[in-house]
Amino acid sequence: MSSILRTTGLAVIVATATACSLSTTGFVGDIYYGYGPEAALETAATFGSPEGERSLLELERAVALLELGRYRECLQALERARLRIEADVLPGGDERRGPPPWRPALHEAVLIATMEMTAAFGMQDGNAAAAAADRAVAAMDATACAACSFNFTRVLAALAYAEVGRFDDGLAALSGVVVVGRGDDLVEELRRRLDAGPAGAEAEGLAPPPVEPRRSAVVALLLGMGPTKVGDELAVNSSSTVDWVEYLPRTPQTVSWAALELGEGRTSAVLTDVHDLAVVGLKATAERAVSDGGRSLDWDTGDLRHWASLPATMQMIVADIPQGEDGTDLVYYSRDGDEVYGETILWPVGWTGGRIFVVRRMP
Repeated sequence: MSSILRTTGLAVIVATATACSLSTTGFVGDIYYGYGPEAALETAATFGSPEGERSLLELERAVALLELGRYRECLQALERARLRIEADVLPGGDERRGPPPWRPALHEAVLIATMEMTAAFGMQDGNAAAAAADRAVAAMDATACAACSFNFTRVLAALAYAEVGRFDDGLAALSGVVVVGRGDDLVEELRRRLDAGPAGAEAEGLAPPPVEPRRSAVVALLLGMGPTKVGDELAVNSSSTVDWVEYLPRTPQTVSWAALELGEGRTSAVLTDVHDLAVVGLKATAERAVSDGGRSLDWDTGDLRHWASLPATMQMIVADIPQGEDGTDLVYYSRDGDEVYGETILWPVGWTGGRIFVVRRMP
């Protein structure tokens, strides 16, 4: 879909890749942004990656597969990455060859499970989404980052729990979510319906049955190009510094927000800004390191590897779809409000009621 916004040219890809170092994960992310998901998958398959980067390579592949709508393969790639991360241990001595295992930053660890929920919703699989929500909640708790705002993850988890009737878990996932602007109504409506429990959670979209069956659409939008990671230094005490990192936003951004063209239109709500989240998570890690004089630091303090193909923002639209409407336009806009791209979402034939999830990745 969004590949039309990118430059094509496989000859350029091959020529560039030939000169590339063996550290291919960041390179695959660059190919993804510049040439599209198919080219990123081809590059990943052709050049592989050192053992210490295999988990990260799987994550880059997962985003490309998500954009292509290959949700089952996306889930498989995410699971392979997650299991490899869990199995990897710190290298012992100097005997290990190649780069050490990549360790996800705070926000990356949570976004692995977030992507799993997103892909499960793309398959309309509430049970798989709820299982991923359990992992997402555990990952958020493990960050011990009170300032980290995982609003998109929490709202998605609440929706997943609602799909399987776990209303109390849904309310717990929403606790602490504060959204300013268009997302406020979305969150409050979800909280109200979850609080109603089974009486407010008919199959027609977390609402009491109306006069006619309700058709509800949840559009999860992963928009733009996520932050990049550069080298920096951190002062751990008055006389000592260590290699550190910094996150920088990518500019310019092609797509900023989207709208579902229903009547006056339903504009997407920004629930998570990935750059802001990365910066806050990094600050929490730095504060912990400074407080213990650097004792909590290990080999990865200056590791510039990162999940390059993450979006800049994670947004959502929740809307009722009128009976008889076969398709609805979804339009993407730049920061200045210029229309960048549009598509028509075709609703399933025979859809009379219930909730449908739509997932879109638009760099």
